Amino acid sequence: MAGQLVKIAKEFNVATTTIVEFLSTKGFPIENKPNAKISDDMHELLSKEFKSSADIKEKADQIQIGASFKKAEEKPVIKVPIKIEIPKIEIAPKKEEIVEVTPPPPPPVETKAEEVIEAKAKSFRQDRSYTKKESS
Repeated sequence: MAGQLVKIAKEFNVATTTIVEFLSTKGFPIENKPNAKISDDMHELLSKEFKSSADIKEKADQIQIGASFKKAEEKPVIKVPIKIEIPKIEIAPKKEEIVEVTPPPPPPVETKAEEVIEAKAKSFRQDRSYTKKESS
């Protein structure tokens, strides 16, 4: 049974480095890489050497500790279709109320603002007439 180094290590419950060292001492060239191929001859030697480790692993796998490892008996599940009728509730649409909003009256124009504008315009005209007299 040829396979990859990692799978064989799991099978015998031994580290990959242990397998590589053992096979190297027996004269098989193998690299310590997980995907390294193991031939049938190598597998036979490994099974003779590490059979006890594999047996211990099998016994350990069979031991159940506590109730959590016991599988519960599977009970058949019966599915029964249930029809439930949900009454339809009609909701009356809301009537939109039209509310007329009148805009607030514009603020009263102050006469002071008009006076300020007139005063500025007057002073501007005077400045222009002053500059015209100097330039002529």
